[in-house]
Amino acid sequence: MFTGSVTSRPRSSVKTNVSSAFAASAAPCANSTVTDIKSIVKGLMVESYIEDGCQAISDGVYGKSITDPCLGWEKTERMLLDLADML
Repeated sequence: MFTGSVTSRPRSSVKTNVSSAFAASAAPCANSTVTDIKSIVKGLMVESYIEDGCQAISDGVYGKSITDPCLGWEKTERMLLDLADML
């Protein structure tokens, strides 16, 4: 689970948070190998949209969520590529 904020931060910070979250979720399986983790993890859910964050309906920013805060496209792409590299 990505636990970082959707505010602008350097990619290395996003990668660190993703790595930390992944490591924490794998902690109960500390003696497991990456192959074991690949068989345990079945999916990933990310709140993602075109732009980072969220807005009030009246703000009218194209591509920004009007419900939950979301990761923008660039951060989502980077996170998924970083996760793929870790596995």
